[in-house]
Amino acid sequence: MRPVVRGDVPLDKHGNPKRFKRYQNARRNLLDRLGGYCSYCEMKLDASLAVEHVQPKKHYPALELSWANLLLG
Repeated sequence: MRPVVRGDVPLDKHGNPKRFKRYQNARRNLLDRLGGYCSYCEMKLDASLAVEHVQPKKHYPALELSWANLLLG
């Protein structure tokens, strides 16, 4: 099984932790960190990977934009 290691929050050009206005904006950073793999089935995909939440945003709205709650699927 591939480990899911997204690391610390990515930094912006000023060296500050990035703040995403929409969770989908984290896609490029997640691809850079995790590669083009689905975090759930571990399949290598060249396209169609979406940003998914570990804890559902419906039940945990405060975590919707949290880096620690985002994966690729």
